[in-house]
Amino acid sequence: MLHSVRPRQPKPQEAIFMAISAQDFYRSSNGDRWQLICDTASGRSFVRHEPNLSSGGRTTDTDVEEFLNRTGSSPENLALRELLDSKPARMGASPRAGRPR
Repeated sequence: MLHSVRPRQPKPQEAIFMAISAQDFYRSSNGDRWQLICDTASGRSFVRHEPNLSSGGRTTDTDVEEFLNRTGSSPENLALRELLDSKPARMGASPRAGRPR
């Protein structure tokens, strides 16, 4: 006796879509790269550091304010401040964040 077998239906998978913009703001002479990453859906912004392979090559993400407070007057800090000063409302971060008063 033959039985009809229903083909197994694949389980629906939920897709997560994030609206992300990335903008390079500094590249060092040794090839390290820093980007300002903005999730336009949540308004969250963070700094992504992509070191060159000889530096270890491990990408790190840091909150914008933490990055500004931690990196002092480094060239990458100054470059980020310049970018934030030019687009403060759009980038979701305070251009004055982390600045000494």
